Amino acid sequence: MLLFGSRSLSYSIPEFRKPLDWDVVGTEEDLARLSELLPRHPDKKKTPHKTVLIYEGCPLEVVVCEPGSYWWQVWQAFADEPSIEVPILGRLTVAPAPFCLITKQISLIYRIHHWHKNLEDIYFLRNYIQSIPPNVEALFPATQAHSRAYFAEYHNSFPAVPVACHPKLPERLESNLHRELHERVRLGARPVVTEPDAWKAFPHLSGAERILHMRMLLAEEAMVFAAHCRAETRGFPGGRSDAELKRYALREFAMSHLPEDWRYFTVNHYREIAEMIPENWGKLVEDLVGPAPSPQPSPE
Repeated sequence: MLLFGSRSLSYSIPEFRKPLDWDVVGTEEDLARLSELLPRHPDKKKTPHKTVLIYEGCPLEVVVCEPGSYWWQVWQAFADEPSIEVPILGRLTVAPAPFCLITKQISLIYRIHHWHKNLEDIYFLRNYIQSIPPNVEALFPATQAHSRAYFAEYHNSFPAVPVACHPKLPERLESNLHRELHERVRLGARPVVTEPDAWKAFPHLSGAERILHMRMLLAEEAMVFAAHCRAETRGFPGGRSDAELKRYALREFAMSHLPEDWRYFTVNHYREIAEMIPENWGKLVEDLVGPAPSPQPSPE
């Protein structure tokens, strides 16, 4: 079988956080053998290609693959990687760490659980992984396509909301407020969204200047969206602080119905975009959308 996910990292990067579960790829025969030895997880439902058992007190997610499937392709790509012997589970080939990095990056443009934890994992892994080996890089398009199909139904069950001014998203009804918010939070002489071909990723620019403008665009749009959320009290009992709304807005951008390229850019440049947003962004629009909630006293 093939071991992948966060558990596989503990064998190649010992400093990585303690994994929460096991993720393995195997055959129907592997699953049948394990099902006789291990109990079924009571809180996890079986899906057509995944069964969750309990191993050493942790969830063991067994992905069953067939020849020609995506996971079969992954398994074959890593056939020559190092392996380990694990009680009950048997011999496991360990997927290389760069594969875990790209799968975490790709999954972050969808509404996954533990979104911010996985984002921190990416930044941790970048410090250890200097390059992507050819056998992992070759899997990137297939991994994107697999995730796109895997998450499609759940992703599309969420309606498109105007997180930004992108032409593929619904327009804001509060046009006067929206324009004023852009003016208040602009990072330059004018709102970046008004620049030519902004949502086409500034094709007239190149290199670091282009990246800078893309980050500025998303930073401004995140502040405008966060301000709208405060004005609409979007399901936030008691309100949220400026920092919490900023964090919420950037995550929503990554999981939204923006085109995939912009969502990937948000994930890969999250910290740089966040650093562009001033701590006092809420003060800049306070008269338009209301103040941040007062800090709650700490319990004694």
